Amino acid sequence: MSTIEIILSILNTLLVSGGLVVIVTLRSTIRASRATAQATGTDANDKLMKSYEEHILNPVLRELEALRTEREEWRKEREQLRETITNLQKSNEKTNRKIDRLSRAVEKIPTCPHAALCPVSDDLQKSAADSAEQ
Repeated sequence: MSTIEIILSILNTLLVSGGLVVIVTLRSTIRASRATAQATGTDANDKLMKSYEEHILNPVLRELEALRTEREEWRKEREQLRETITNLQKSNEKTNRKIDRLSRAVEKIPTCPHAALCPVSDDLQKSAADSAEQ
């Protein structure tokens, strides 16, 4: 038997025995099943999306917002620390200038005509002697 004869015999069987009705019914049943599956799939997708939003997306968004807030707080603290460091540097510079002035004044004591009677020179010598003893 050739393939054409086989196809003709199948068609003959389907047409004679009501197979055409079965095919049409089967096609409509398949279409209805697909429509039902799509509707069910849509419901399942909606449930899945709600579950995803509730258990994954929303917690991640909350954590992200918390991290953004924390980053802003750190940024403010960093700016405050920079201001504090700047103020300390300025204060340190002023102190260093005063120490330099004092150091230059102390260095001039030996050349002073009143060095023998100078109470500042006397105190400095006593302080140096006390430091050496310790």
